[in-house]
Amino acid sequence: GGGGADILTGGAGIDILNGGAGGDSFIGGNGVDIIAMGVFSDDVQDRVQFFNASELAMR
Repeated sequence: GGGGADILTGGAGIDILNGGAGGDSFIGGNGVDIIAMGVFSDDVQDRVQFFNASELAMR
């Protein structure tokens, strides 16, 4: 897990699978929801939402 957005492991930034220090839409993290986070650019938000939808589809 790095300091930025991390999809697979719990990092300091946004984490989809594990509850990290940033926003996590699946597991309630310390940060806000991914869609509500204005720190990241729209492009990054779109990609994160894509992974978000993919993760939901796999469950």
